[in-house]
Amino acid sequence: MDTILKINRLAFAYKSNDRTEQKKRGFENYSLTLCRGERICLSAPSGSGKTTLLRLIAGLERPDSGTIELYGKLAYMFQEDRLLGWYTALENLTFIGCERARALKLLDAVGLGDAADKLPRELSGGMKRRLAAVRTVAHGGDLLLLDEPFGGLDETSRALTAKLIHDSFRDAAMILVTHSPADAELLGARIDDRPFIAEC
Repeated sequence: MDTILKINRLAFAYKSNDRTEQKKRGFENYSLTLCRGERICLSAPSGSGKTTLLRLIAGLERPDSGTIELYGKLAYMFQEDRLLGWYTALENLTFIGCERARALKLLDAVGLGDAADKLPRELSGGMKRRLAAVRTVAHGGDLLLLDEPFGGLDETSRALTAKLIHDSFRDAAMILVTHSPADAELLGARIDDRPFIAEC
């Protein structure tokens, strides 16, 4: 199988906010290899660094040591919706190059077909979350990073959104961060509960 992500002996520590520059807990000697089609769910308590690991993979943080190799295109769904507030739901998709017909089909798939011409401020929290998921699908990629993707969604919306992600990224590698084992099951992700945080 094709390797999509290779992390080798990753180390990262958080600096404290005081003047001592003392380092707090962080990653130490963490390694991971993901192949095409492989899906994992990171299972760890809040504040243990799951989101930081995604940010390191995406290049938004720099590791202290170790390497991260990505082979292919990255798609990242953040904890925050990060929608373009001055664009409609449809325009949030076409702005990233999604053709109008496909964008409308994707919106329909998660029950947002009637909201295509609405601005994000006119949408409920759950609707914005679904739109963020649709935009991630529209972007596409070989590695999908999902950070609490179904927060605030009811059971029906969660099922629709999970199905769209599952089917759209069937051949991609996936890293899911969630506190819900049910979310991992919906996306076909195996639980990875290895400790990756250590005292520095």
